[in-house]
Amino acid sequence: MILMKKKMVLTLLLMIVFIFSFKMAKADTFYSIEYFYNGGKNLRIKLWSDDNSKVYIKGFIREKDNQIKVFYSKKKMADTEQDNIEIPQSMFIIPIRVILESLDGEIVFKDIKSSPFELFIRHLHDMGKIKGYPDETFKPKNKITREEFVSMLVNVLDIKKKKYTKYSFGDIKDSWAKDEIQLLYEMGIVNGFKDKTGKLNFNPKGNLTYEQAIVMTAKAFRLNPLQGVKYENASSWAWGYIKTMINNRILKQNDVDKQNLTSNATREWIAYLLSCSLVH
Repeated sequence: MILMKKKMVLTLLLMIVFIFSFKMAKADTFYSIEYFYNGGKNLRIKLWSDDNSKVYIKGFIREKDNQIKVFYSKKKMADTEQDNIEIPQSMFIIPIRVILESLDGEIVFKDIKSSPFELFIRHLHDMGKIKGYPDETFKPKNKITREEFVSMLVNVLDIKKKKYTKYSFGDIKDSWAKDEIQLLYEMGIVNGFKDKTGKLNFNPKGNLTYEQAIVMTAKAFRLNPLQGVKYENASSWAWGYIKTMINNRILKQNDVDKQNLTSNATREWIAYLLSCSLVH
């Protein structure tokens, strides 16, 4: 009996050691890119960490013409290792998408492995453009709200944020993204709708549709709508913007054909749209 108890305790201890030895930490490492660095035809990728710890690049591989994977660790193994790497621009078609791969077991979000848009979510995270939830998830299948999208769009565009005391929409004063909404409204990127009293509203907590996201993104990247097109699965006011996103190779025809663009968009698809908009 005593021997059995000792075995149970030993087994439990081994299980605890196993679990903690393979526990993954949330990735807090990001990158920035400088094109034509030092006047030459090079680009420099530099890593930095939220907790101010040093990050060392271990190498990279070219996955596509416009995508590379950079391997990193917070453990220095050689004196020559740096937090940045300079690469000849001739190796890639710019702009490029960089995917960071931790050698320390760090993960970006613990719920995106099964998402078909995992790399696009990771791309935006690794650029410091998006954040997840406190439980280290991204909730890729969740519907995205209008205020969430506006906040993501402002971050992706690197627009300097402002503080406002007056707002054009009557229903955004309690929204955590009210300043971003007002900013994009003044830039002509977002529109609202008038209620029965004639007051302009935005519906910040409401879900965002695919076509609304496409139109706002096209406007944000200063793409003009194209005429003479029609899509059965979208509203007429979105047709020209959908076509210009396809012509500029941000979206594929298949992306449009397989979606009911009037339905509510998911968080993972929005990450795909914004990532493609940055790398096209």
